[in-house]
This record gives sequence, C-alpha cells and structure tokens, in this order.
Amino acid sequence: MRSLVLLGTDTGVGKTTLAIGLLRVAANRGLRLAPFKPVESGTPPSPSPSDPDSDARCLREASLLPHLDLDDVSPYRLSRPLAPNLAARLEGRVISTNHILSRAARLLEHYPALLIEPAGGLLSPYSRSGTPASLARSLRRHFPLDILLVTPNRLGAINQSALAHLALEHFELPCVGVVLVDLTGRPDPSKESNAPEIAAATGLPVLGQLPFLGPHPISPSTSAAAVRENIDVGPLLSGALLARTDPP
Repeated sequence: MRSLVLLGTDTGVGKTTLAIGLLRVAANRGLRLAPFKPVESGTPPSPSPSDPDSDARCLREASLLPHLDLDDVSPYRLSRPLAPNLAARLEGRVISTNHILSRAARLLEHYPALLIEPAGGLLSPYSRSGTPASLARSLRRHFPLDILLVTPNRLGAINQSALAHLALEHFELPCVGVVLVDLTGRPDPSKESNAPEIAAATGLPVLGQLPFLGPHPISPSTSAAAVRENIDVGPLLSGALLARTDPP
C-alpha cells in the first residue's frame, strides 16, 4: 500500500481541512489510513480533547483511529505559531529528519499506509537544510508514497502552482495532481479559470476544487462530504490499495 503526502504551495492553504476529509472518506471505505503530521507549530504540546487548534487531534478524530497516541500522529508539537525551525529553536529543540522517519516507520508497523501532512509550504524551513519537500523525498526513499499539491483557489494560484511544480521536479517528487481550496468564500473571478490554467501551466491534473467550508473547527463529516462531492479521490485513495512491494 502507498501513503499520501499533502504538500502546500504556502502555509494556511487548506491542507488540514482536505486531510480531515480524505481521512474520513478513507475510514468510511474501510481503509486504515493513519494520519501523520510530523511537525505542528502554534499548538500546546499536550492539547486537551476540546482544543480546536490541535491539528493532530483533529486528524486523529477524522481517521477513526482513536487509540493512536498524539505523539505518534505528531512527534514535534511546538507552542509558538512560527516557522517550524524557529519555533523549535526557541524551545531548545532540533527537528530531526531521522526521528521523523523512525516515527513514520513505527506507524507503518501497525497501519498499512499514512496520510502525511507536513506543516507550512513545501519549502518552509524545518531545519538548516530541511523542508517539507526534502522530508517527502526522504520518506519516499524508505516506502512508497504519492504526492498531492494543495493550492489556494485565488488570484495568484497559477504562479504558485507553477513554482511549486518546479520545486517538486527539483526534488524528484512525482505529483499525482493538484487540489484547489477556497479559503474565503468571497467572489473572485480567477476561481473559475484557475483549474484549467494550472493544468496547462504544469501538466498536472486538477483533481477538484474544495469549496469554502467555514471557519475552524470543521467537522470530519462536513469535510468528508465536501471531498466526496468535489474531489476525484480515485487517484488519491486507489494508491492505498496497491501492494507495498510496488516501487516508490
């Protein structure tokens, strides 16, 4: 089985909302897709069950895997809402790619595939040289996975997607497609043309457009319904049915 990594063109582009929906859709189909958010900043290290700002807790809830430990879902939870490397440095911590790889491997001992949502945009700094893109490349060297690019559906989406596509090619990360996410619900004439223009500019299929679902927290059932109605999940979840012996 193959895992799925969501890489965003920026921070705050709707990756978590999409991840919540995909996890619940997968769970409803009987796929034990474990959530993995290697780094989360701007959250208490031990969020309470009622904390709406904990992505790790929301992802776990959406997966219908309640026995997952939050430390397994998100091994680096940092309190300051800053770039991960800076938030970690201010706490006297260092984000280790090897530690993240070992945590991912441990999850894969119990679950057939992961849905991985790195924090920030695909080049957000995790360490002196580490980024979500380089982390995805390291993960891909150890087990099969697919990459999905998440882009906000607004003016500038074409440029952001094209730049992100160049970065993915640099890191030798094949991408299964793009999902656009509406972050505001406000009228924007570019929303109608972004999908075909991004497909033409990058050669990547646009698998759907997630509408604005309101302010956080968004329930897994609401997100799952929006994903089912607006996203072509076949290329995303079909990978979770492939044999683990398939090459990355």
